[in-house]
Order: sequence, then structure tokens, then C-alpha cells
Amino acid sequence: VAVIAVAAVVMLVITGPVNRLRSSVGDRDWQEARQIYENSFLGREGREARADDIFAAAVEEIESEFAAETMDYQTAFGHLSALAAFWDDSRARSALDSVEALNTSRNAFQRAESCMESGDYAQAVESYGQVIESDSRYSEAQSRLETARSRYKQQIFTESDELEEQNEYQSAILLVEDALELLGEDADLRARLTELEDGQSRYQVQSVLDQAQVYADRGNYYSAMDLVGNALKTNRNNESLQSASEEYRQKYEEDILAN
Repeated sequence: VAVIAVAAVVMLVITGPVNRLRSSVGDRDWQEARQIYENSFLGREGREARADDIFAAAVEEIESEFAAETMDYQTAFGHLSALAAFWDDSRARSALDSVEALNTSRNAFQRAESCMESGDYAQAVESYGQVIESDSRYSEAQSRLETARSRYKQQIFTESDELEEQNEYQSAILLVEDALELLGEDADLRARLTELEDGQSRYQVQSVLDQAQVYADRGNYYSAMDLVGNALKTNRNNESLQSASEEYRQKYEEDILAN
């Protein structure tokens, strides 16, 4: 009788709901775990606390495995989603967010590495910057980020020089402005932007003067005067435009009087 009683107690413990729940969670059989939880734990305060401990430990274990890269993202996300579907607890939702953030970070690092190889330094800068501190590659990403920033900056100078040689000032200006937006305030880039804006202004003024001279050579002083006058509206202090405007005004008056 004593042996039978002890055996019965042992069987009761082994087959009890807590052990059955712990076993199903250990096997990561979430369908069975859900059935046991809903039938034997849900709505029972004392038992729910035991279940919470079991589920919390499982969540922590899954997160750890994913962080150690012994479990892939799809598997980790699947386990946590299945658990969160019936265990309404902030720890499950937080773990899902954490795993998703870390996966996004890892993808960003790989994307940045590919961009560095292909010479797309702007995208590399952006992607390295998306690597989060909890990522084991964070320190490496920060180091590579500085390299990417340096290469991107040099790339901007080279490309803006080429555009300037072709008198494509507006394209060069936009290029530098984009770099400032991505890299933040930078003294070298700011100085380069000022150079380009000054160069663009000089180029535009010279273009107006050249065209005005064409009109004047044809005796069309009115068009020359009008063209220079319009340019003066946005370049009021430009001495070359002021001088040309006065010259063509006088010649226009002389031409009128002569006629």
C-alpha cells in the first residue's frame, strides 16, 4: 500500500500541470503549452504566477540564443510570436521588439559592408549608423562608420570638382548639401558649399555679361540693358553689372538721339 501510495504521488507530480507545462515549453511545443495553460492555469492566480515564471524563462532563453546567433531570426520570431499569441505579457512583446530590432541591426551591418565594397559610401554611412548598441558588431560598425564618412566626404569633393569644371554648379551644390544633411555640420563641406555658391554667382554674372555683349555688338542696346538690369535685381552690389548697365543705358540713349 505504501509503495502504491508513493508511486501515485510521484506520478501525480510528474503528470501535474506545472511539470507538463514546463515540459511542453522546454520542447517549444506551443500548441500543447497553450492548451495546458488555458485549461489548467488561466484564471487561477497562484498557478498563473507559476506559468509566468516558466514563460519568462523561455523568453529569456530564446532571446539569448538569438543574441548568441545559435538561433536564426525566423525561428526566434516564430517561437516568441506563438507564445505571445496566448500569453498576454509585456515581456513577450518586448522580446519580439528586441529580436526584431537586433535583426534589423544585423541586416544594416551586412548592407553597409556590401555598400563599402561597391563604393556606395553614402548608403554605407546610413546603414552603419543603424547598428544598435546591443548588436555584437556595434563597436566594429562605429569604426567602419568613420571610414565610410571619410571616403564619402572625399567622394563629394571629387565629384563636385568635376561638376564645377563643367559649370554644373547647381548639381555640385545639391551634392554638397546632401552630404551636409547626411554627415551633419562639417567645416570643410560648408566651406566647399560657399565656394560653389560664389562660383555659381560669378558664372551666372559672366553669362549675363557675355549675352549682353552679343546684343550690344548687334546694336541692340535695349536688350543688353534690360538683361543686365534683371540680373542686378538679384546681384545689386555687383560692380561689373552696375558698370555694364550704365554703359548700355548711355549707348541706348545715344542711339535714340542719333535716330
